[in-house]
Amino acid sequence: MGLWEVVVQDIHTDIQDNLTWIARISDTDYVKDALIVAGDVSDSLEVMETTLALLKRKFADVFFVPGNHDLWVGEDETCVDKVAKLQELCSRLGVHNAAARVGTADTGVWVCPILSWHHQSWDPEPELEGWQIPSVAECMVDYERCRFPPGVSMFDDSAARRIDTMNDTLGLQQPLTERCSHEALVTFSHFLPRIELSLEKRFLMLPCLPKASGSVYLRKRVEELRPDVHVFGHTHFGWDAVHDGVRYVQAHADLGRVTSGS
Repeated sequence: MGLWEVVVQDIHTDIQDNLTWIARISDTDYVKDALIVAGDVSDSLEVMETTLALLKRKFADVFFVPGNHDLWVGEDETCVDKVAKLQELCSRLGVHNAAARVGTADTGVWVCPILSWHHQSWDPEPELEGWQIPSVAECMVDYERCRFPPGVSMFDDSAARRIDTMNDTLGLQQPLTERCSHEALVTFSHFLPRIELSLEKRFLMLPCLPKASGSVYLRKRVEELRPDVHVFGHTHFGWDAVHDGVRYVQAHADLGRVTSGS
């Protein structure tokens, strides 16, 4: 094809060492390649713009979908507002925030972001007993730094449903109507679409992590789109597995320290 698709997520460039790593990526080695950034860059719009602009100079195409860290907000806005601001920023920088073809119709690949949000009911496993395990709301900064419109809550499924509907209202998958049947499709999200992509909670330092990791609404979209590959992030575990004919990949950027609670 004459191009590679490079995948990275959880780069947390509000930490200066991580931003320095991005800046040191070659300006010439990847100018024909596409990059998928599957969320968790920064909650600062200024740092986000700096990071995406740097990456856009180094890669032919950059695709982005926000993670939970990116949607942290102040007191005067909601996560829905933040999504809109990030969409506008991506459009201004020429970063893909909706489905697009990389390459030509004969040899190209379609790449499609899927917006998602975590909800506690995604975790079907029974709780570990006999341990003083904190709740997910006590462990995840999201419960302090994220706000949603009235009637939408992270303590039920409504926040996950609200973010999921934005895939339709923003038309993120609509360009796929132009996709030819022979063209490969790569979808990507920040969160996990399947519980099989998470370690069992008995192996986790924070057993409550699965309650803030995935979405059944995301899984439904992946199953409807039937991609060849789905890329995800969030849990910071390297992953490469096939389920129901779809290859699921997580390529965490091992940059050392990341923001606590993200």
